[in-house]
Amino acid sequence: MRMARWVGISWLAICAARPALGQVEITGSVVDAEDGKPIVHALATATVWKSEDPSHPDRLVVLTGEDGKFHFTGLPDDRFDIAAEKPGYLDASALRYSHVRSIKDADLTTRLTRQAFISGTVKDDRGLPVPGAQVGVQLGTGKGSFGSTYATDSDGKFRAGTSRGTYYIGVLSPGVGTLLRAQGLSFTPVYYSGPDGGGVPAGIDMVPGRNVTVDLRISPIPAREIRGHVDDGVLIGVSVLPAGNDNYRAAWGVSRHEEGSREFRISGLAPGVYVLSFQVAASSYSTFLRKTVQVGNTDVTDLVVTSADR
Repeated sequence: MRMARWVGISWLAICAARPALGQVEITGSVVDAEDGKPIVHALATATVWKSEDPSHPDRLVVLTGEDGKFHFTGLPDDRFDIAAEKPGYLDASALRYSHVRSIKDADLTTRLTRQAFISGTVKDDRGLPVPGAQVGVQLGTGKGSFGSTYATDSDGKFRAGTSRGTYYIGVLSPGVGTLLRAQGLSFTPVYYSGPDGGGVPAGIDMVPGRNVTVDLRISPIPAREIRGHVDDGVLIGVSVLPAGNDNYRAAWGVSRHEEGSREFRISGLAPGVYVLSFQVAASSYSTFLRKTVQVGNTDVTDLVVTSADR
């Protein structure tokens, strides 16, 4: 068995199956996307998609040297995916080649972008950490739908990886099973508004390698409920989102309904406008219904959902 070879440094090869002997030679470099400097000890991976068995590719991995270069030899003449990775860098898209005899230095350069991070702490108005709070991170225009959601740890801390761009941060709601939920409390979403706290969501400009720390402060308030029933059929599922927000990753409330029942209960809500979605099964069909509900400082009770709510 002939394996990938690296001259001048230690090497590691990982194979899903015994690779066929070949004559293809691949040499390339892994460099920093910002300054072009070589990245030492990155993992370069050659995934060989064999024409006779495409469902079981061979994978070989080598470490780059001090000059950021890697070298594979003895590979079969098939289709290749070449990729590289290293902790602290974002994953790069794999480069694909088919039926080549040789790829040398300048022909194969993989550029990795350094990871950037936004870290922070969520505390309540007494200065105590809030474990399990759901923190949204959005690349874009500010308050609204957040693409990624992180939960704070037992010390109220979170850490979000980013790439280049302007990011917005918000602490959205308590997580499921958290102390605030158990205490019947919630909070209105709070968005990072800059070091001076102007109240308006402020973007954080991130570049590769930058680390930013932010602190967010929430004020626990009594959580509210929505209770009601559907007037026809039985409930299969119930979900809730704030109006204008499609972030299903965050638990905005806790929905409950008994199997085969028409009645539902959504607890743990802060005041606001919510869109409720229902999947309902009738005698011969199932359908989806939606209803917009305003939650104030008291519970919403006896809400009726009809077939007109679509």
